[in-house]
Amino acid sequence: MGVIFRGNKWIADCFLGKDHKPQRIRPVFATQSEAKLFYAEVMHALEKGLPIPTGKKVKSIYTLENLFSDVHKRFYEHEVKLNSFSKMKLIMDILGKNLPVSCIKYRHLEEIRDHLTEQRKVSNATVNRYNAVMSRSFRYAVKIGALEHQPKLEQLKEGKGRLSFLSDDDEAKITKFLDQCNKEFSDFVVFLIDTGLRWRSEALKVSFKDLNEKDNSMIVYGSKNDLERTVYLTDRAASILKKYNRFIFKDHQVRAWWNRVRIHLDRNDEDFVPHICRHTCASRLVQKGVPLTVVMKWMGHKSMQTTLRYAHLCDKNLEQARDILQSNKVVTLK
Repeated sequence: MGVIFRGNKWIADCFLGKDHKPQRIRPVFATQSEAKLFYAEVMHALEKGLPIPTGKKVKSIYTLENLFSDVHKRFYEHEVKLNSFSKMKLIMDILGKNLPVSCIKYRHLEEIRDHLTEQRKVSNATVNRYNAVMSRSFRYAVKIGALEHQPKLEQLKEGKGRLSFLSDDDEAKITKFLDQCNKEFSDFVVFLIDTGLRWRSEALKVSFKDLNEKDNSMIVYGSKNDLERTVYLTDRAASILKKYNRFIFKDHQVRAWWNRVRIHLDRNDEDFVPHICRHTCASRLVQKGVPLTVVMKWMGHKSMQTTLRYAHLCDKNLEQARDILQSNKVVTLK
């Protein structure tokens, strides 16, 4: 069953089952795309117990399977652990792969959330990871005109969790290893640590021409939150950018080299990913007494709630604040 070509026509060969009359329909179409669209509509109706479409008139639909296939190829094709692909597969199992994207409503999002929390008993953090995959997919659907408006996804409150970052010793071990096999990637890691840029959406898009050499400042565009912000580069970060002009790594190359670092250091913890360099930058800023409001702007966080994850690292400043209250002197927090 499916779409077949016969003569000069396309046939949507749909078996409806013994409970239906007729049990099988085989409408003929002039084009393959029309036949596929009709077949997708019928399969979705069967999956969800909806009325079977009648006639040969079909809408120009774009199914959930079509959307996830396109999004996976565009954004996740080189993903090592295939986490996003497995999430997409489960979402299609819940909603039906033939669900027209234009028909996605808030109730569908509730159905996914309820399945994850009530049947699979997953954490709020895991639900939010599914939301991230859907959010990116829906943004793409809106961009190509397959979806009129992006459904609002409800982010669930997460626990504090464990925030990992690299120590100075970790950084030294990583750069020592990479200096011997890929100096450019070693410098890329240092650049990430010193700037706190998101490696895929920001660091791989900047170039030396973006740098204002008077104060080593650089405007970063196209970040995760679509916010434009200014980042000031350390001397070593500026020299690295000047040396290479821009980084030309592909996503899968970054992941492959990072996996070699993981193996070399025998790090099996899930948090040991390239994004840990960004956490390291924020952690060092906080530990050295930079106010959280400044850290928020530096990192490009849309919400202070995100920055507050690092607040526990500045407990020393609380001791200094106490000393200020006990003293008549004016003390500057460091």
